[in-house]
Amino acid sequence: MKIEERAAFKQRVLQDLKKRSSFGFLPYVAITWVIIISDDFYKRQPSFSFLFGFSITAICLFRLALVLLPENLWNKHNSLCNTLFFISTGSTSLAWGTYFAYSMVLEQEYTFKLLMAICTATFAAGGNMAFLPNLRLSVFYVFGMLAPAIVFMSILQINLPLAVIILFYLIYMILMANRANREYWQALETEQLLIKKTEQLKLLSRIDGLTGLYNRRHFDECLDREWKKTCREQQPPSVIICDIDFFKRINDLHGHQAGDEFLKRTVLMVVIN
Repeated sequence: MKIEERAAFKQRVLQDLKKRSSFGFLPYVAITWVIIISDDFYKRQPSFSFLFGFSITAICLFRLALVLLPENLWNKHNSLCNTLFFISTGSTSLAWGTYFAYSMVLEQEYTFKLLMAICTATFAAGGNMAFLPNLRLSVFYVFGMLAPAIVFMSILQINLPLAVIILFYLIYMILMANRANREYWQALETEQLLIKKTEQLKLLSRIDGLTGLYNRRHFDECLDREWKKTCREQQPPSVIICDIDFFKRINDLHGHQAGDEFLKRTVLMVVIN
C-alpha cells in the first residue's frame, strides 16, 4: 500500500488498536498479584513485590482511564490521547520486561522465575498480535518485554542458554509481527477496495448509460424519500416532467445514433440552464 493510502487509513488503524487493547491489559494486574502471592514470594521480597505490583497496577489503571475517555474527548485532543496511548502501552512492556529481567537475577525463587517466564512469553505473544496494525509499536512492545532479560543475563553471565532461547524467541516474534502486519494491511486494502467497488456498482445501477443522468431506480428511491418528508412536514411535493416533442421523427429521419446525440445534448442544455 502506498504511503498516502496508509496515511488515509491512520484513523482506522488507531481505532483498531484501541479495540484490540481495550481491556487486554487488565489480566496484567490480576496475574501480577497472583505471581507475587504465590509461594509467599511477597514475604521474602517485600520491597520488590510492592514496587512490582503497584507500578504495574498504576500503569494499567492509567491505560484503563484512557480507554474509558469519551469519544468526543479523543476527537478533540486526538494527538495528545494517541501519544499517551502509545507511551502507556510502551511503558507496560518496559516495566514488565524490567521486572522479568530482575527476577532472572534473583537467587533461588524458582517458582517465581518460572511463573514470570511463562507469563512474559504469553504477554509478548499476545501484545505482538494485538498491536500488529502498527508494526513499530508491536516490535517495541515485544522488545521491551524480552530485551532487558537478555541484556541482564548476558552481562551477569546468568543462565546463558535461557538468554539465547529468549533471544531466538524475540527474533521469532519480530518476524511474526512483520508478516502479520503485511497481512493486516493487505486485508485492509482489500476491504477498502471492495467498499469502493460496491459504491461504484451502486452508482452505476442508478445512472442511465446514455445520458449520464440518474435513472428510474434513483427516481423511485428519491420519490419515496421525498414523499415521506413532505408527509412529515405537511408540505406539497413538486415534480417537473420534461418531454421532447416529435423526438421519434429525429430517429426516423437521421437514425438512432443522431437521436441519441440529440437526446444527450438536450439533457445537457436542460442541466446547464
